[in-house]
Amino acid sequence: MVHVNQGLISIVPISSGFAVSDRSKNIFSNGTLGAICPIRLRPLPPKPLVSIIVANFNYGLYIGSAIESVQAQTYSNFELIICDDGSTDGSCEVIGSYLSRDKRINFISKENGGQASAFNTAYKAANGEIICFLDSDDLFHEHKLEWIVGAFQRNTGAGYCTHLVQPISPDGRFIESAYPKSLENGWIACDALFKGGKSIGLPPTSGLSFRKEITDKIFPIPPDFRVSADGPFREAAQFMTSIIAIPEILAYYRIHRNNSRGLHANSLESVRAIIADYEKIHIFLKEFLRKEYGEEVAKCLRLEDAPQYWENLIKISLFTSKGELNKSYSMEEILREIPFSPRKIFWRIMSLLPESMAKPALRFFLGDSRRKRILLRTIRALQIEK
Repeated sequence: MVHVNQGLISIVPISSGFAVSDRSKNIFSNGTLGAICPIRLRPLPPKPLVSIIVANFNYGLYIGSAIESVQAQTYSNFELIICDDGSTDGSCEVIGSYLSRDKRINFISKENGGQASAFNTAYKAANGEIICFLDSDDLFHEHKLEWIVGAFQRNTGAGYCTHLVQPISPDGRFIESAYPKSLENGWIACDALFKGGKSIGLPPTSGLSFRKEITDKIFPIPPDFRVSADGPFREAAQFMTSIIAIPEILAYYRIHRNNSRGLHANSLESVRAIIADYEKIHIFLKEFLRKEYGEEVAKCLRLEDAPQYWENLIKISLFTSKGELNKSYSMEEILREIPFSPRKIFWRIMSLLPESMAKPALRFFLGDSRRKRILLRTIRALQIEK
């Protein structure tokens, strides 16, 4: 486990600054953004109950380790709610072996309905003032709950807490740098609105914690989110409350063949799935904003403003016939939409390469191959020697 240095943490929310475009100036001037503000939160009790929600489907190989990482927490006032979504691999037997030994575990078994369905079922049983999520193949750092509770108690107006997540291999080895590279912090709702609702500084499921007043306004999640069901509540919550960012590793994200990240070897299928997720979450957020703030705010949200949306369209082009993107955009049109940065230079170079070179180059630079990991370790070792 990683040692957490409490002296390094900074968890005071700050306002997020962003460049104001002509479009956003118009929206500011007509008062549309005045409708968006953080919701009020009730004071927390001295030792709040934390509800940890786990949706499991055929992760019998890992679910035991996930449970034990919760049982090892230095903060003990929690309930662990596990909803098994129709597993056929012996998961229920593994989970059942822990029930008699720990009364804090609430196990719910149901027919398969997808991840959102499992989240919704588990959420109905949650009694805590704080809600944490844990993927059934991931792990919590032993101080996670202690730090999350402390962060919420010190920042009484914030209802959203995030932290860094460390990717690990199936056998628990560190395999990449912790991410996100930088965490969103403070009241970022207006910024998020002009990024299509897709903030890149938010971690995956096991790095997300909320005050229950926030998630009560978002749940239930539409059941058609059979996978990637963390997207709706991860993105919607940023429009309701300030974020506390803890710049420490408090969870471990396991990458393997059976999870969505493990499949992202930057294949055509995986990139199309990412685009489909963008579109589904966009529809959800549009309706959520319409319900919470009205039509004028909802109209400000555009899928085309989402970070990396255009880059994923380029990936589709590179994985299909050269120059054939889709019915709506040419490669040149997409390149114009990407802000100038080193990443734009990278995509320009990729677009000029022959197809026989572009595809393997894309898989190497953006994938998680063994050769790439060896190269990165070698580079780091040389940097240390200097």
